[in-house]
Amino acid sequence: MSIVFAHFYASLPKHLVLNIKRTISLFPEHEIFLVTDLNPENIKINKLNIFQFNPNRNWNELENLLVHDKNFRNNFWFTSIARFLAIAEFAKYREGEIFHLESDVIISSDFPFKLFTKTKALFLFPLINDSQAIASCLYIRNADAAKYLSDLAVSEALKNPKTTDMHVLRVLSRIYSENFKFLPTAPSQESAMPTVGNNFLTENKKMISYFGGVFDGFDIGRYLFGMDPRNRRGFSTLREFDPNVYLNVRKLDLLIKNNREFPFILDINENKEIPVFALHMHSKDKKLFIPSKFHKVIRKAINDSKKSPKRKFYYKTFCNSLRLAMLRRFSILFRKMLKCN
Repeated sequence: MSIVFAHFYASLPKHLVLNIKRTISLFPEHEIFLVTDLNPENIKINKLNIFQFNPNRNWNELENLLVHDKNFRNNFWFTSIARFLAIAEFAKYREGEIFHLESDVIISSDFPFKLFTKTKALFLFPLINDSQAIASCLYIRNADAAKYLSDLAVSEALKNPKTTDMHVLRVLSRIYSENFKFLPTAPSQESAMPTVGNNFLTENKKMISYFGGVFDGFDIGRYLFGMDPRNRRGFSTLREFDPNVYLNVRKLDLLIKNNREFPFILDINENKEIPVFALHMHSKDKKLFIPSKFHKVIRKAINDSKKSPKRKFYYKTFCNSLRLAMLRRFSILFRKMLKCN
């Protein structure tokens, strides 16, 4: 199974470099790939395999179809969905199973890769709510499955030029349900997932029993460490409740043990501890991707998990956001001046 990261249109961010190095160190039995449009000669990471993707007709068509703000973080909304096209091209080059990780998702040393193979499903990924799923941990069985997802991304963009990668995956989960299994994100507790039906809770329980643990899609890492501070000009709120998703992390009992760096969730129905196999670190704080610092940081976050929400300020992020905002305004003003002349 190939572990795949994807990144386009910008130099590699520090957290992604650290995450790649961490993954290579933890899983020497797997080949780690970066799918990117960047020049491989400029990427110096030992033991990293690089698949250089050259934008093709479908890529350009998709970029023209979507109407998201192209100036937002190097065309973030486009590249998030277009990576499905690049991964499909990679799948032609490298046959076999693909396990895609988003740049800010870290996985535990006891991650159950073999159980993904045994499911026989073509796709596995977490569900966020009724309209969104997430590629935080995205398993793709083979090249045919990768092509199906790629084609679906283009067809959904034709229907809705404001579509996103999260909406495309949620559509796939419904129309391809026989070949899809969702990754469980928390124990089947009604108090923590009050808006889902009994069928979801039953299937969720089955998947936890199968994998022996859960996979953070969107919620746990965001709750413990906050959202990306770039979203709010350097500010990020820890332990914030998001009413738009299935899971209310505040209702979970999180704990940490000395024999494992990743946390557990207490399943109050079964009275047992469920390991967390993946954490989505939206804040992209570099300490979270450095193994020597992670254990101390995660332990504090777990111990504080029942405390009230707390706002955190990232000074460097604020300064960078301010600089970019000034550059954008100057660019707009400059274009207006040119039109006047």
